[in-house]
Amino acid sequence: MGAFLVSIGKIARRDHESVYVKNVDIYASPGGGARCDPRGIAQPDDLLAGPHRVAEAEQVMTELARHGHRRGEDGRELYVMCEVPNNVILVDEFAKVFDGFSVGSNDLTQLTLGVDRDSNSTAFDFDERDAGMLEMLRLAGVGAHRNHRHVGICGEAAANDAEIAAFLAGIGIDSISVNPSSPPRAIDVVRQAEQESAPRKATAQ
Repeated sequence: MGAFLVSIGKIARRDHESVYVKNVDIYASPGGGARCDPRGIAQPDDLLAGPHRVAEAEQVMTELARHGHRRGEDGRELYVMCEVPNNVILVDEFAKVFDGFSVGSNDLTQLTLGVDRDSNSTAFDFDERDAGMLEMLRLAGVGAHRNHRHVGICGEAAANDAEIAAFLAGIGIDSISVNPSSPPRAIDVVRQAEQESAPRKATAQ
């Protein structure tokens, strides 16, 4: 069974308990989440509005269990989107609840730098190569691995920017998710980045 990906806020934030429960009802129900695309590539089992805070994460788990989705049962793994600074700052706590992380680089950049990439007044400041953002990525990667958790990145940064790809390879990111049109370019960029980072890792050891 593929990873169970819990998305943060893509559908709706929990404004009220009834809204929260309704979202879980929908996305935890049979057929409520993505299973597999036409090419047979594994996809998340379900897609939920998920947690920004640890308390929300624990509530998600309780609600999922009520619907029969229990972490570890029949090999089920539960992943969380890491798209707000709080997910990174409290990575050790979130790692107690989930089996892995998918770092959403676009949203994490916006919320780390306080910019909106779709706004004419702030989009020019959107920069995934900013030192603070790179540190966020490093902390997420190191924190996930410190807790023996899988960590991937979702976004076009690695496919479009060789510098970021090299950085991600250097911190040992486990997987990279890109748009359907990007894999050939992304594979080449990441392969080169891994080759370049290998001597540095050997020297460090």
